[in-house]
Amino acid sequence: MKIMGKVIPGFAEAKDFMPVYEDAIKKIAGFQPYPGTLNLQVEDDFFLKRLKGTGIQPEDYGRVTLHSCTIKGLGCFIVVPEKTRHEKTLEIIAEFNLREKLGLKDGDNVVVEV
Repeated sequence: MKIMGKVIPGFAEAKDFMPVYEDAIKKIAGFQPYPGTLNLQVEDDFFLKRLKGTGIQPEDYGRVTLHSCTIKGLGCFIVVPEKTRHEKTLEIIAEFNLREKLGLKDGDNVVVEV
């Protein structure tokens, strides 16, 4: 499945939550996640409910589901937090800063392959 999204700014909160989830992410993803997400605005995020992902739920924190994906051939994961302020937004993690690695800026269109 291909998903088109537009790069948008985030809330700069991933760095605060990443330490809680990073050990579990490393086991699932096989890499140390960069402490931030690439945020993509999509027209509809209903399709996320149909995807089969791997859930993480640390004690005292909300559940997060990971879905494997690629962007321009780079392996990454869509992160779907149970609790979020984002609407119609994909949050994507990788082992590096995706904006820098791909030369992305706000407003750029990105294709995600799930």
